[in-house]
Amino acid sequence: MFWVKLHRSDEFIILAICDQDLLGRTLNDPRLNIVSRIDPAFYGEELLEFDEIIPLLREANVVNAMGNKIVKKLAEIGYISSETEALEIDGVKHVQIIIFDY
Repeated sequence: MFWVKLHRSDEFIILAICDQDLLGRTLNDPRLNIVSRIDPAFYGEELLEFDEIIPLLREANVVNAMGNKIVKKLAEIGYISSETEALEIDGVKHVQIIIFDY
C-alpha cells in the first residue's frame, strides 16, 4: 500500500506518492548533502493499493514518488523506463515526473 495525496493548483495537478512505511521518516544522505523529511502533509492523505493509483497517474501532470516499492511499480507499468533512473537518497529511491501536454 502507498500513501497518496493529490495537490491541485490552477496550472498543475501534482500526485505525491510514497511507500507506506516511509511516511514521516527523515532521510539523511551526506553523500548527496541532502536531509529530507517525507512529510505527512505532502504525501499522507490516503492509503491506497497500486491499482487504485493508476487513474490518478493519468490525471496528474507532475508525479513525485518516494520509495523503492513505488518506483519499482512505476517501472513495471512503463511509467518510467527503469528503476535505475531514480535518484537514491539514504537508500530510498525517488523520482519526479513531469508530463507535458502539447
